Amino acid sequence: MDHAVRWRRSDKVGHLAFCRSSKRNALRMTDWAKLSDMLEVISKAGVQALIIESLDPEVFSAGSDLVEVEAFSKEPGDAAPFAIAMQRVMQQLGAGPMVTLAAIAGPCHGAGVAIAMACDIRVAGPRATFSIPPAKFGISHPSGDIRRLARLVGPGQAARLLYSAETIDAQEAARIGLVDLLDDDVAARCQDLAQKIAANSGESITLLKGALDRDLLAAGPDQQFLDGFRTADFLRFAGRNRGQV
Repeated sequence: MDHAVRWRRSDKVGHLAFCRSSKRNALRMTDWAKLSDMLEVISKAGVQALIIESLDPEVFSAGSDLVEVEAFSKEPGDAAPFAIAMQRVMQQLGAGPMVTLAAIAGPCHGAGVAIAMACDIRVAGPRATFSIPPAKFGISHPSGDIRRLARLVGPGQAARLLYSAETIDAQEAARIGLVDLLDDDVAARCQDLAQKIAANSGESITLLKGALDRDLLAAGPDQQFLDGFRTADFLRFAGRNRGQV
């Protein structure tokens, strides 16, 4: 199986990259598990700032692989391990000892947005776009991700993005607070910021990060998200699509 994620380090700065560009960096169940395993290794490796990026600047991530998601219409019970794997990654990004930065140079959709939101800082380039499309599929969205979204952009903007499933550009994402910084050279900006973070006290940053994220570390997949894979609208969506991303 082709690898969808890989990582490298340079002193106290790490780079975790999506590398399945032929599928717009869509993540399968095995990819979520591998991503979680990598984050576990990185958290123990002395990395103080971790940049989440794509090897292909034309795309950040399309989120989860729709081929696998659509399969839950036939076996909805399989959605629970999928939800647990995703949630573990979000918790690791939020609660890990290193500061995480999302370097978003290209389109970022679905669970790709969830990954970016779970990071501490989001930097977007001029070609970045964002959408959260579950409403198109007849499913819900993990409650932890919804809370992160509302905390970043406020409940009204969160409702707009969730209910309309519309795509917004980087300028709009920055205006409403979905991203923190805009830069024409996303990689360079993230590298500069990561080096500044890595030069500071690791113990202090761990304490500060824990205080910021404590309210978002709920345990276990929420039932309303799992119930979404049983709705009639989702079954119709899965029946007429082939999971192309």
